[in-house]
Amino acid sequence: MNPENRKQIIVLGVLVGGLVLVGGYQYFLAGGGGDIPPTDEDSGDPANTEENTRISQPKFEGDLAQLLAGIEQVTFDYRRVAGDRPSPMQPKIADGPIIDNTDGGQRLRDYDVQRLRITGIIWDEAAPYAVVEGEVVWNGYDYGNGLKVHAIEKDCVRFELDGLEIPVEMEER
Repeated sequence: MNPENRKQIIVLGVLVGGLVLVGGYQYFLAGGGGDIPPTDEDSGDPANTEENTRISQPKFEGDLAQLLAGIEQVTFDYRRVAGDRPSPMQPKIADGPIIDNTDGGQRLRDYDVQRLRITGIIWDEAAPYAVVEGEVVWNGYDYGNGLKVHAIEKDCVRFELDGLEIPVEMEER
């Protein structure tokens, strides 16, 4: 017998021995070979029937199409119900303020306005324009949520929020 066959026989013997030990443990010590629990048919006890040991679910006996037709779909606006509380669906830290154009939306605060990104100003004394959060705006532009563009200057935009004027400078590049 060569040494390679000897190693294989030793490994096989260890595996078979381990299998016998696990099987013996399961059979004798863990209760595998002990009493077999009686089935429902073997016991005459009505308390041990399948109906009493399982949770019974009521069966639907009706017209499924009628049931589905009676379901009312409701639209839910969290911001309208929650008021000034932050939405749990929005990240806690935002890249910038969210300008909400919907009526009844969340109210902007002055620090939201101060975080607006102004990336460009086209200066003209008669009709200046600015690029705010990627949107072109002009003097008197109304976002519809209490925020208005009060004035556009050469290096900043002055916003008006609830009677308060808030200057925001153009970001440097």
